[in-house]
Amino acid sequence: MEKLQIGHRVKHKTDNRDGFVIGTPANELVPIAIEGSTRKEQWPVSLVLKKPKKQQLPLFGGTFKPPTGFPLNI
Repeated sequence: MEKLQIGHRVKHKTDNRDGFVIGTPANELVPIAIEGSTRKEQWPVSLVLKKPKKQQLPLFGGTFKPPTGFPLNI
């Protein structure tokens, strides 16, 4: 997998929740803000799938235009 960076949109492999990387991965855990929630979690790198390029923010070459309040409001 390509290195995750702050701002990448991701999906959890087992429960399909969408998230947003909010910190630098450390000790095989990635800090994630759950999209549509105020919840923040640490996901194991092995359970993180980066969303396709088209679904990333324009900064990462995608076309996703975040709504006001993203990632809380989607």
